[in-house]
Amino acid sequence: MQRVCAIAIGIVLTVGLATAARAQTQGGEQELGFLATFAKSTEGDSDGFLVANARYGLFVTPAIQVGGGVGVGGPVDDIDNSLSVELFGAYYFSPESTNTFYARAGLFRQFTEIDDFDFVDAAFGYKSYLNERAAFFWEGGYGFAISSDVDGGVVRSVAGITFLF
Repeated sequence: MQRVCAIAIGIVLTVGLATAARAQTQGGEQELGFLATFAKSTEGDSDGFLVANARYGLFVTPAIQVGGGVGVGGPVDDIDNSLSVELFGAYYFSPESTNTFYARAGLFRQFTEIDDFDFVDAAFGYKSYLNERAAFFWEGGYGFAISSDVDGGVVRSVAGITFLF
């Protein structure tokens, strides 16, 4: 019975927060995000990379965002605090909605102790606003290696929270 009550309360809070949110981005608004990225190479037998990122974006229009970010992380089996940087552009399909899907493209560079590599990333994501200024998001994407000494690509999963200001 307690479990049913907890689930019911969770549903009521989720629906209540979603309907209370009016996430209407406007041109000129800025966004700061904190996220975690898991990336796995399509070549080799690596366990993947974990990266903690901070991302900044500017809404040029209510549906178009451009920005950049930095991250620190490394291989799952031996995190070496390598640096990553990114530039990105995103298109939001329903910017007036509290729950929106988006497409994002980015250019990434990962600096590691062994080798640096670059890739172009295409991703699709989902963002759900908790209120007028804060949202949780998830995105999945594929990065195409553009470094001459790197084969294959990178599959990425990203989750985090963003704040409009």
